Amino acid sequence: MRRRPLFLALAAGSLPRPVRGQGMMDKVDLGSPRMTQAELDRSAVQRLIAEAAGRPVGLADRSLDRLDLSGLDLAGADLRWARLDGASLAGARLAGANLALAWAIGADFGEANLPEADLFQAPLGRARFDRADLSRARLVADCDGTSLV
Repeated sequence: MRRRPLFLALAAGSLPRPVRGQGMMDKVDLGSPRMTQAELDRSAVQRLIAEAAGRPVGLADRSLDRLDLSGLDLAGADLRWARLDGASLAGARLAGANLALAWAIGADFGEANLPEADLFQAPLGRARFDRADLSRARLVADCDGTSLV
């Protein structure tokens, strides 16, 4: 009789346990200055747009977190690897913009114009795309909790 509890304990220890896979956000410090502070302000972005004189503006790998970029003309902009967490791009013109691998967690793209934009592998968790034009956009991204109404 004493062997049964020991046997059951050993058998229970050999049962398969759930394994947690490595997630995309493992070891990402979303509280770091690079992920929370903008290196430019709205007026600096507006100056860059003006200096581009109708050509696409280059904002690749820039920290633009929590900036109000609503209504700006960023058509064709190079925003690869940009950090836009919590930024407002509501009503912005982003037609043909390259947002591949851009971090835009919690960003607001409501009513933005994004036809033919590239959002390949962009972390867009909790972002808002309500009434945005995503026609012909390449949206292969992490959209966990994203609103696409």
